[in-house]
Amino acid sequence: MNKPATLALIAQLLSGCQSTSGAPGGEGQNTALQDPVIATSIAADLSTDVSPFLAKSSVLAFNPDQTAPLSDALAQSLIGHGYTIKSDREAKADAIELQIWSMEVDGDLLVRLSTPSHRLSKIYRKTIASDPSFASSSPANAQVTPAGPLLVETIGTGGPSS
Repeated sequence: MNKPATLALIAQLLSGCQSTSGAPGGEGQNTALQDPVIATSIAADLSTDVSPFLAKSSVLAFNPDQTAPLSDALAQSLIGHGYTIKSDREAKADAIELQIWSMEVDGDLLVRLSTPSHRLSKIYRKTIASDPSFASSSPANAQVTPAGPLLVETIGTGGPSS
């Protein structure tokens, strides 16, 4: 995907999608995000990206509708960074809710992680790892790498930054 088209796609999605809960194209809609290896790779990257926006003492919770592998992998990665993740309803009352939204476009994945104050968006490119020991490429060899910069939108102030 070329750079102007990528930026136009991100701008359109950021300006047009205000809700991440239950939106078409949300987590679970993309078969790539059902792969635990891909979910773990994206989660490791996103957990590092979100760290500057959340205090280490924060208690975090995911939208209860988001139970796919990406939410689970991101929860485990955030725990590894020192955050506390709550899953029961009573404990979530004081937690910062995180929401994940994703969309697949031309083989690339646009993933957005939202906090109450920020939306972090990044494009990931899926590739098939080439392994000479395999006669053909297999989806089991799929990998993802960031295909663009982190885009940060501060909620309430109206403008994206990177």
